[in-house]
Amino acid sequence: MEKQSSGLGKKIKLVVEIVVLVFAVVYLPMRLLALQFTNQATRRYNEGKLSEAMAGYERALKVYPGFKPARRNLCDVCLEQADKLVLRNEYAEAERLYERAVSLDADANDVHRRLATVYGRQGKRTPALVEIDEHLKRRPEDQQALDLRRRLTSEK
Repeated sequence: MEKQSSGLGKKIKLVVEIVVLVFAVVYLPMRLLALQFTNQATRRYNEGKLSEAMAGYERALKVYPGFKPARRNLCDVCLEQADKLVLRNEYAEAERLYERAVSLDADANDVHRRLATVYGRQGKRTPALVEIDEHLKRRPEDQQALDLRRRLTSEK
């Protein structure tokens, strides 16, 4: 009986060693590559090359989808780009970028309120109400959001 449990212990140890090796061989290089792409994208962002920065952050997320720095930075760039498009009344493209920002970080910088505003300006009342309600779950005292919700519900 003692030999059996000793053999089982060796098998468990071998499995653990294999898991650690796979982790080292697969996970770490992907994370390092994602970090490299993220750093390059951040340099592009700092140079004012937002489209190139977005592409770099997307590349990092293709390599390692859970890489939080790339997700957070891409979300911020999407918000910045979308805000510029809203100022130019380019709502369809702004909508796409806000939706991407929501998929990256639903809690980021009032993204649901921003998306609700864009939907509202395009006459998309139902999705606008969904987004403003989502925002108000996070920030129930936001007067700007409450005003937007009142306007949306009073429209016919």
